[in-house]
Amino acid sequence: MAKRWWMLLGVAGVGLGLFVAPRGPAQADAPAVAQAYFGMQAIPKFDERLGHGAWTGSRDRGLAMHRDLGVQLSREGYIWLHDEPEQGRHPNQGDFDDAIARCAEAGIAIQLMITDTPYWASSAPGKDPNRPDTFRHAPPRNLYASIFDDGTDVPGPGKRLNPEQYWGCMLARVASRYKGKVKYYQVWNEPDFPKGVQEAAPHDLERSFTGSVQEYVRMLAIAHTVVKWQDPEAQIATGGLGYADYLQAMIDHGAGAVFDALDFHAYGDPGSDGALRAFLSVSSKMRRVLRHAGLDKALICSETGFPASQAAHQADYIPKLYATGLALGLEGIIYYSNTNPSWRQMGLVDWRTMQQRTAGYWAYKTTSSALSGLRFAGKLHLSPELVGYRFVAPEGAREVRVMWAPFRDTKAAIAYRPPGRWQAVGPDGRARRLAPGETLRLSATPVLLDSDLERRYEPAQPNPPRYAGRIPFREALAASSEAGGFHEPELAVDGDPDTEWVSGLLPEPALTLALEGTHLLKGVRLKTGPMAGASLAIAVSEDGDRYQTLVSGLNFEDWALHEVPLPAPVRARWVRFSWSFPPGEAPRPVRAFAIELE
Repeated sequence: MAKRWWMLLGVAGVGLGLFVAPRGPAQADAPAVAQAYFGMQAIPKFDERLGHGAWTGSRDRGLAMHRDLGVQLSREGYIWLHDEPEQGRHPNQGDFDDAIARCAEAGIAIQLMITDTPYWASSAPGKDPNRPDTFRHAPPRNLYASIFDDGTDVPGPGKRLNPEQYWGCMLARVASRYKGKVKYYQVWNEPDFPKGVQEAAPHDLERSFTGSVQEYVRMLAIAHTVVKWQDPEAQIATGGLGYADYLQAMIDHGAGAVFDALDFHAYGDPGSDGALRAFLSVSSKMRRVLRHAGLDKALICSETGFPASQAAHQADYIPKLYATGLALGLEGIIYYSNTNPSWRQMGLVDWRTMQQRTAGYWAYKTTSSALSGLRFAGKLHLSPELVGYRFVAPEGAREVRVMWAPFRDTKAAIAYRPPGRWQAVGPDGRARRLAPGETLRLSATPVLLDSDLERRYEPAQPNPPRYAGRIPFREALAASSEAGGFHEPELAVDGDPDTEWVSGLLPEPALTLALEGTHLLKGVRLKTGPMAGASLAIAVSEDGDRYQTLVSGLNFEDWALHEVPLPAPVRARWVRFSWSFPPGEAPRPVRAFAIELE
């Protein structure tokens, strides 16, 4: 999934006005938090038979995680390419149905992100059926055909769809099937990535959407007409925008009338306050465009997060993010991502065991527990170096304050003595009652003050021992000296070439394949890249203790199945892949392995 990473530098005391929520007469009467405010990426799947996360698994553990975190909105993907690889054939319908049904039964609202044009419907020139990247990001064919078979785009009783309007027919089928179960239909993902309004050059496969702004607006218009024709309560959301100029271009092409919610994505650095500043920057630019156009739209952020490798910053970012978004009146914020591996390892738990919880996991759980059901009651009047917001229960019986000092470490913390009686809660869920008149030391780590002294929070718990880092090498046909050629292990155990193994989940930056006996290793292939300054080494061992390095310093610049030349065949019982990274870089995933045995 394409991502943006804005590097927004700042120091204490600079630009703190960005953290101030807008004032206005409506503040005191702000509605309670929508039941779809605390969002999360799609429910992850776990294969209980195999004992690890896998696309072949069920959503039982993933749904339990959503519930434990207090998730109210799940961003589920509807990949058209997977659902309808051939026109009229839906081999994966049951899996999509399961995701929708699980959320509906749990009372979790759904944002359904619709992406990826199948080959048969794609308008991409020179598309290759064996290369999805040549057709999946293109707009559908017949986009400007009428929606209905009477030659119009006007819905009405007894109307029938134009069968040549492929995009419209697909949307009508999905909206009819899931009527009343999907809150937001999100049209595409990051259609403006990575170049804003600059349109894709011929055969430019870098863009998430290779069509023009006008074509994207047409897709929104069809979605708005067809989805609401089938499900009037459903809302149409834009596809996670990051560039205000793209939104302006959309509006210039008439988009203002064909979407209900402006959805944006925002990532940033340094630290939790740098990430929050990026979030505020993107949201304010989007609001400015909407305001200039006279449009009153709901705002949703369907992707934002922080790397788990910087545990304290990830934990600090989450309470600040959700408190600020609630103060700004956002309708929902969806954290990216639920599990690791993920882009820049921003997940809250490992996918392999779903037991290795990050600091952000506990921060999300603490924040949702504290703020769910509360409404924004105003900004606290504090010193200029501090940020603080008040949130109250609808009946006014409970108040929560979220406070911090941006960009300040504990050595530069600012003293604050809260009036009244409170329990102070940290991002890790650890709570304690404050003594009367006690002074707090506020830093970049947020403090949640809860007036309900009896409310229970669950403090962060230690993780169980990590996975040992050795993956059994299994073959449908036993690997032996008689079986030559390339052998693929069960690619990260579930047979899916898109499954990722990443060193950040292991005790050391290494991953070891355990062969069934000692063999003569002739070749290695692996799917990985780009490595952005990281490098990979491959070593072998016969006893599991002493390793011989075969190649080192490997670096790849593109996602592909790379063949690694070995100096000579070598006897091996264990094959180890190890990574090195520049300071501050996240681990890099490897999506598939293949080894050649003589």
